Amino acid sequence: MAAYPPPFSPREQARAQVRAQRDAYRAQRDYMRAQRRPSVVRPLILITIGVLALLIETGKLSGSAFWEWYIRWWPLLLIGLGVLSLGEWWLERDQPYGNRRLGGGVIFWIVVLALVGSATHHAREHRGWQWFQSQTDGDDFNFHMFGQEHDADVTLDQPVPADAAIHIRNPHGDVLLSTSTDARVHVAAHDVVYASSDKEGNRQLERVAPRLHVAGSTVSIDAADISGAHADLTVSVPEGASLDIDAGHGDVSVDGSKGAVRVNSGHGDVKLNNLAGTASTHMSKGDFSGQDIAGTVAIDGRMDDVTLTGVKNNVSLNGDFFGDMHLQSIIGTVNLHSSRTDITLASIAGDLTLDSGDLNFKNVTGPVRVVTRSKDVEGTAVHGAAHIENSNGDITLSVLAPLGDVEIHNDNGAIDLTLPAKAGFNLEASTANGDLSNDFDVATTGSDDRHTANGKVGAGGPRVSVTSNHGDVHIKKAGSVAASSDETDDGDEGRQPVSPKPPRSARHLRSSTTDEPQPTVQ
Repeated sequence: MAAYPPPFSPREQARAQVRAQRDAYRAQRDYMRAQRRPSVVRPLILITIGVLALLIETGKLSGSAFWEWYIRWWPLLLIGLGVLSLGEWWLERDQPYGNRRLGGGVIFWIVVLALVGSATHHAREHRGWQWFQSQTDGDDFNFHMFGQEHDADVTLDQPVPADAAIHIRNPHGDVLLSTSTDARVHVAAHDVVYASSDKEGNRQLERVAPRLHVAGSTVSIDAADISGAHADLTVSVPEGASLDIDAGHGDVSVDGSKGAVRVNSGHGDVKLNNLAGTASTHMSKGDFSGQDIAGTVAIDGRMDDVTLTGVKNNVSLNGDFFGDMHLQSIIGTVNLHSSRTDITLASIAGDLTLDSGDLNFKNVTGPVRVVTRSKDVEGTAVHGAAHIENSNGDITLSVLAPLGDVEIHNDNGAIDLTLPAKAGFNLEASTANGDLSNDFDVATTGSDDRHTANGKVGAGGPRVSVTSNHGDVHIKKAGSVAASSDETDDGDEGRQPVSPKPPRSARHLRSSTTDEPQPTVQ
């Protein structure tokens, strides 16, 4: 009986040798793959996309402005990724098993982003940027691509009480509202849908057509919320009716109403003119313009340009502002609050302008309180008390008689304060790492890096406190050589300013431009 198994045949030995070589190759391949480190390109792409999305969603960066930049400069994406890959190869060129790898998923998304950039750039060059923006605005983009436009005009007319409470809801489309001479509501709607056939288009037009419902003194006008469709509404109501307007994507304009007006705007411009009642507006994106409003005005949310003129009551502005602001001829108190700026004024006989780098106000009544940063602040012809705090910017202030308490603090910026020549006050001025000069009879003391001037001017009176860290301080008499050339003598009351310079032109509604600057919250 044999003690050992029979030997393998030559064919079996060859197969066993092939299997052994294959297993050795796979083990070596797995070992080499384990030694390779993943590329840093993938996490960098994720981080970059996440940061951009966060900035756009929080309003720190304009989505349209970023898209404009990407369409023009998308090849920089390929250049940057190539530089990163080349840098990784250079750092690990002497490590045979440590080469980093991008991976198929990263390469796929790079190709997708490049194709999107190339296609949109081509569309912009051949059809125009304004056309492309109109096609990609809101929810209508897919329907513009996959359906034909169908439109229809609808009119509605019904009697309502003169003091009716009117609610208008329009998710997609403009709302243009004026007053009527009769006790009726008149609605004219222009409906637009996108569909692949006339039958489907007519069905969608019936769905999107607005509905008018009257229940006692409550009136509702509702347009259907259909993605890709919109209804532009032109509405006339009794002038004494109160208005409650909810607009999703579209502009809102109200003219001549005597009742209270409330507007909730998601994405669009709001314009209010010639209102006798109160006006409150909540916005998520768009420009605001208000003129000749008798009641209080309250605006909150996120918006771009803001223009308010001829308001005869109090004004409250609360939110984030990403464009230019222009306030003029406001009789009531003005309260403004944003993430960067707080302003309180008793009234504005002149004007106030605010943008990303400057705050200017002329011919305003105090008490004035301004707390901001990274702006140059200039106040001219200020009546009453003033409190200003700033950092990383200069402060220029001219105060008129009779003088109130003045307190100015600035970090990393100069201060120029002009006071009435014959005013009496108690001066407390100091500066660190800057020069201090004053035109009044108060001695300046201090060392090389810190100077102070404390004392009574004239018969004393209000407190004038001026402090600057890392900036010069100049306290001037109105009408002196060092004072502003906009001021002139006025006898016993000191120097009074001449008529203010015309205010800078303000954009009531933002115009369409090809190269729009990046917005910054004010």
